[in-house]
Amino acid sequence: HKQSLARYLSRRLTNNRLRTAADHWIDAHNAPLATLKKGYFDTDNPPVREIVMHAIKRLATRNVDRAITVWAAQSKRFQFSDNDLGQIKRSLAIAAASQNHAERIALLDRVPPANVDDKVEKYRIRESIETNAWEHLVRWTKDEPVGSTGILRWRYWRARALQSLGKKPAAN
Repeated sequence: HKQSLARYLSRRLTNNRLRTAADHWIDAHNAPLATLKKGYFDTDNPPVREIVMHAIKRLATRNVDRAITVWAAQSKRFQFSDNDLGQIKRSLAIAAASQNHAERIALLDRVPPANVDDKVEKYRIRESIETNAWEHLVRWTKDEPVGSTGILRWRYWRARALQSLGKKPAAN
């Protein structure tokens, strides 16, 4: 329903450039890989970058490995801001964690501090416990949580991680 509404609204746009961008955005939502191969994406401009980012995020929900590969190529073709790069790293990490991807810890570790939110924090805790990635958990919990994770829970998992690494005095 949302896509048909978006398609309907895009047809009502009077500006051809905006209508074209909206159509590509909808296509990127439905078929990210195929859409990124279109000539529209030969030019670097803000709407194109936004659509590329959306396509990568959508692709990541389906196939993390393919999204990483496509992103590696796309990130060199366009002038993404640091925040854009961080958003994509966050999306790749969350998709990897939710799909139990082998590289989920490494991808969660690559999320810049400015892009860490409640969801990233929760995945970091959950995945580091599940995979015994205690070194990562110690590093990730050295500062206060930015999300809704309670400070006592945060300190508990930091202490458990330190204890698991044999650093008992620091955990007490």
